[in-house]
Amino acid sequence: MKKNMICLMLMRILKKAINIFTDSFFVLYFMQLTNNNILPLGIYYLFLYSALIVSVLIVKNFLKSKKRIWLLRTGVVLNFIYFLIILLLRENIIKFAWLLGILYGIEEGLYYSVFNVYESEIKKDKIKEYIGNYNAICSVISVIIPLVFGSIMSYSGFGKCTFIVLLLVIIKIIITIIYNEISIPKQRIVNLKKYFNKIKKNKLVLRAHFVSIGNGLTYSGAFNILITIYIIRIFKNSFSLGILTSIFSIVTAFASFLFAKYVKRYKYKKIIIFSNLLVIIFLLIMMIKCNSITIVLFNFIQSFAKTYASLINENNLIVAANSKDIKNVFKEEYYVTHEIFIYIGRVISYFAFCLLALSNNVIFTNIVMMSFVIFLIIRMIISLNLQKSIDIYENNNNT
Repeated sequence: MKKNMICLMLMRILKKAINIFTDSFFVLYFMQLTNNNILPLGIYYLFLYSALIVSVLIVKNFLKSKKRIWLLRTGVVLNFIYFLIILLLRENIIKFAWLLGILYGIEEGLYYSVFNVYESEIKKDKIKEYIGNYNAICSVISVIIPLVFGSIMSYSGFGKCTFIVLLLVIIKIIITIIYNEISIPKQRIVNLKKYFNKIKKNKLVLRAHFVSIGNGLTYSGAFNILITIYIIRIFKNSFSLGILTSIFSIVTAFASFLFAKYVKRYKYKKIIIFSNLLVIIFLLIMMIKCNSITIVLFNFIQSFAKTYASLINENNLIVAANSKDIKNVFKEEYYVTHEIFIYIGRVISYFAFCLLALSNNVIFTNIVMMSFVIFLIIRMIISLNLQKSIDIYENNNNT
């Protein structure tokens, strides 16, 4: 593997480790400080994703210039500042939740705008090796990291965990310095108007973007945080959260292995339907009777379903990104639009999350929770539509 490819993989692995902390243990700490009031958390995420989309739109015109490497580095430096502020503020982070959300959103917008483009430039004959090695390493750290963070937070406190995350971010900063910017033969600004005119009749690309909305509504939005909160409310402490997160990571790794070894493309439609229906059924069961057993069963099922959905969509989104209308001219526009559509789904998702925080009776709570069931149904439908377009596209290219 070339140096740049190794750098990208290391950055992605470190980002995964950091995300385990922010998606689970930071949420736990936040909930402890607010006495299980989820409204401040919902507001934090709304500010986060609002800042993210603004930063994506602002930096889009630098994605086809050599200045983009500085955007990536700036994003990682902002990530360091974000965790340093958390470490210094400790219990006072609730007062500045909106500011932390904005800072983290800007960092995510800068980082992923550039990182997605860099990954898309990996040579076709190397992408399988890249993804395979990443998934293998990720399977290991997804089991180890939650146990490490859970144990440290349980015995040494949240501050020690944050300090470790700061060290991981410093390593990321060093890697961005080692990374060499590739030559860009032709520089021009990102033109979203021209891009939308180009794809307005392209069902494959449009449906790929609609799937991004579905991701924002569910697994890339409030749905994941909501499930984490359910676990926190039942199991209470960081050590239990770490153990459960590790167990579900093992399930995810096993699901990935089964997918890679046995799942063929012609089975994708059935898997999309079956996995989504199972998640919906077990979510309804958990809503009716929420206890340790139903939560564990739901997470077991959704670990499989989320893995299969993510792998299928990742493959399909790459196919769409490399289609003839996109590959050589509009790759940057494609990924900017991808972030915009995910943001649309996330805003709707976190708006429902905030409504859930305002629930003061069981009936209203169940009504809001049903919105997440609807989001899963919407995701299933648009994923099936994309799969249909992918099948048609690949059949036409193979004939």
